[in-house]
Amino acid sequence: MRDLVRTLEIIYWAIAILICVTVISLAPFIADYWIKAENLSVDTVQQSVVLLGIAIAFRWPLGFYSGGLIGLQRQVLYISQRSGNGTLSFDRADF
Repeated sequence: MRDLVRTLEIIYWAIAILICVTVISLAPFIADYWIKAENLSVDTVQQSVVLLGIAIAFRWPLGFYSGGLIGLQRQVLYISQRSGNGTLSFDRADF
């Protein structure tokens, strides 16, 4: 079981890195042709897309770890992790 989890973990992180690299490499194209920002410069939009790619890469494996915790009947640890994640990503604009 431990080997299976480790293998799947490696696959998930490899996919996350692939997503990150793909989004970062396509950021100029996305900023120029896909996103039509009227009040922002192309460089600002490109930097935002790069940050979005990095954020997606770090959030991608969370589904794997969350599913593992729930499958192991560790709901309290799962909820603690989710509330900590929510606290760290708190935005004052939510008010």
